[in-house]
Amino acid sequence: MVPHSQEVVSTYPSLSDRYRNVEILAPMVRACTLPLRKLTASYGADLVYSEEIIDQKIYNSKRVWDPSFKTWDYISQRDNSLVFQTAEDEKPKLIFQMGTNSGPGAQKAAMALLQDVAGFDVNMGCPKSFSIKGGMGSALLKKPEVATDILKTLRRTVPETMPVTCKVRLICDTQQPTGEELQDVIKRTSEFIKGCSDAGACAVALHTRTIPMRPRNPAIWPTFAQVQQLCPDVLLIPNGDFFDRRAIEAFRALMEQTAVPWSNSFMIARGGLYNPQMFDKTGKGMSLPKKEVLQEYMHLATRYGSPHQNTKWVLAQLLTNDTMYEGQPVKVIQQTLSRCKSHEALCNALGITDFDKAAYHPKAHTVNYFKEVIAPLSTKPTAVGDIKRPLEGAADDDGEGQAKRPKPEA
Repeated sequence: MVPHSQEVVSTYPSLSDRYRNVEILAPMVRACTLPLRKLTASYGADLVYSEEIIDQKIYNSKRVWDPSFKTWDYISQRDNSLVFQTAEDEKPKLIFQMGTNSGPGAQKAAMALLQDVAGFDVNMGCPKSFSIKGGMGSALLKKPEVATDILKTLRRTVPETMPVTCKVRLICDTQQPTGEELQDVIKRTSEFIKGCSDAGACAVALHTRTIPMRPRNPAIWPTFAQVQQLCPDVLLIPNGDFFDRRAIEAFRALMEQTAVPWSNSFMIARGGLYNPQMFDKTGKGMSLPKKEVLQEYMHLATRYGSPHQNTKWVLAQLLTNDTMYEGQPVKVIQQTLSRCKSHEALCNALGITDFDKAAYHPKAHTVNYFKEVIAPLSTKPTAVGDIKRPLEGAADDDGEGQAKRPKPEA
């Protein structure tokens, strides 16, 4: 049963409709590159978010067509590294999440990406120090005037048919607020969210953790209904600790008890990384042998030229919740994968026999492939002034570097 979801109104109702009754792959650093986005979409994710990418990295990149992997690659003009990558057929579900601290920066990044994505999301919840020091992420929760200016600028910049959203946290500097402090947190968070909606956000994702809370701290689910009740005109999407279908149903039951109208949508982070098949709403996906899931991911990573270092990292995440793999302790396959230094070795470890090394460039599936093979294909930067609003059906690209980065939040 959909708990009153149709009663939720929004400043941008037609755009908000796209965010009703959906399950979304949340933005996760290092994880939400093209292969995982494609995998989760194939299992049933209705929308897939890119990992957070800083606005400057996008508008200081050049957009290059990769004829080998049939992808659009955004290549850094500073060091020729891959910034963002996309395939044309993922555009209808692809939401680009940007890290930004200003309207002009967000505008330039959006203009560079218009042809390639279905919408834009602004990260207003990341608690990492590099984001906060740069005035991005959760720093914006303390600067509502900057946050709303970014959203207003994006709303003016992109086509009126393209959604603009943001992702926030509970506005609080302590880990476990209680009593009067918790009620103040609910009020301040609600006021901030209403400001975002008035500024042009057609939906807001609420990560039900406070700013200092980390993944090991359980999300505070009851706060979602309290915030939603104070923001009846905002389409709000819950995020935090949705690891399987049981968690989703438990949250639905909680919302049923409150009788608060809401979107009936979910933003799923680590649950979708550890078990991408959980997006199969029939529940059948969770019965798939993990070997099949790993092989599917491996085929996509190979197909799109993912550097083997990042492929290996994601494979390790896919095994996070497993204790056994193919009749052996999971640590056996984990140790085997950790020793692999190429896509060929990873395929062999997973029993994939159709990997044809000769079919790929010698530097394919390495970081240097983008620096030495793709970057020279074009010296023309993504000139913001030359980007036009996309024609119907137009598509473009997107991609992200593979440096070692922290594990994703929930």
